[in-house]
Amino acid sequence: MWRLFIFASLYAAYVEGETHYVQTGKDIKIKCGDRSDVVEMVWKHDNTLIFSMNNKSGKRRKGTTGVAKRASSQGNDLRLDNVQSGDKGTYTCTTTDRSGKDTITNHQLEIVNVLVSVNPPSPLLLDSSARLECAVEGLPNPEINWNAAGTEKGTGTVSLAMVKPSDGGKWTCVAKAQGMSFEASLDVHVLGMSGAPDPVIVQQGSSAPLPCSLSTSMGSLHVVGGGWRRMPPASAGPHLPSLNGTTGLSWNSRGTDESKVQFPKGTLGTDLTITLLKVKADQAGQYECYMEFEGRGTLKAEVTLEVTGGGGSASGGDSAPQPGAPSTNPGKPTPPWLGNMWIWLGVGAGSLVLIMLLVAVVLISQSNKREKRRLRKLRSVRKPLTANDYCQCNRQPDGAGAMNRAARGGLQRPHVPDNIRINGGHGGGRPHV
Repeated sequence: MWRLFIFASLYAAYVEGETHYVQTGKDIKIKCGDRSDVVEMVWKHDNTLIFSMNNKSGKRRKGTTGVAKRASSQGNDLRLDNVQSGDKGTYTCTTTDRSGKDTITNHQLEIVNVLVSVNPPSPLLLDSSARLECAVEGLPNPEINWNAAGTEKGTGTVSLAMVKPSDGGKWTCVAKAQGMSFEASLDVHVLGMSGAPDPVIVQQGSSAPLPCSLSTSMGSLHVVGGGWRRMPPASAGPHLPSLNGTTGLSWNSRGTDESKVQFPKGTLGTDLTITLLKVKADQAGQYECYMEFEGRGTLKAEVTLEVTGGGGSASGGDSAPQPGAPSTNPGKPTPPWLGNMWIWLGVGAGSLVLIMLLVAVVLISQSNKREKRRLRKLRSVRKPLTANDYCQCNRQPDGAGAMNRAARGGLQRPHVPDNIRINGGHGGGRPHV
């Protein structure tokens, strides 16, 4: 038998191939040789057929494994697409020349995995803590570095004690060994909450927007509480809405005075702004927008509200602006001198009304005094009464006396004094005395 082995060895050559390192998901080409007198070529993965080719007869065979399905030939070479973890192993290329001599070349394929993660998962809450980790499989003694925004951030594990907005973005872990380089990336999102950097200044009786927004979407974070509240010390005011996160983030209107507070209905995005309607002076102060996340912490943002007097009415007020179009721009507050001007205008108007009232009272008083003097003067020049002006209760008109006499017993001829003579009998002559 040993003679048969020696005889076979004379017609077969064994070539030690290379060790290839490839990252999952990538493509690779493994060379078999550059000989041009190859009659037949066979590729195997761990002694399992990938494919075979006979250049003389044109006959071709192909295996049924996953490797065989993703493999193709480029001349004498093997091309393998979308490398998977199970593709690791020994790849053997056997070629036969015209003389019948076989050449066997063995290649070793190692699969490299670069595993990156952030804990807790993104998005990260602003000012919270987090840890980025990078692990490499299949590559001996790698050098590992984290890069973000073109700057090295550390080696295999990077700890963030206080997450900042600048920590957001693309983080890349680079593993290097034996002149080879492999990398994997992940996107880190930082979730923050912002209110108004400057005080919101409105006039009494008008509408006051309280801005609040998230820097990015919440992703898979679960909200267990939140909403708007006044910061102490604070007097009584309208009940502000709370957040409901059970079926999509929305405002819970239960217990909220919707005649004094305006907020959008339906599912919320990143805008948590509400509007106070017909504000009063005692509503000025600090307001806080907050969100509580299950197992992650709380985000907060403060808004300062200042209410100036004049220019509005607590019973009337301006019409409420629609969400997204507030009546006051927090970035351009009302100048202090403009508020003082309204105060002085109010004082001046009140003084003018008071002066006009005093003038009217003086004029009315003078008119009354003149009327009284005129009446006294009229009384002083009136003609004195005579005896005929007084009451004549016992005197009766001629007609009334005649009627009385007739009632007592008939009409009697009036008595004519002797010294009076009437001409013409009963005629209408003038009497002579």
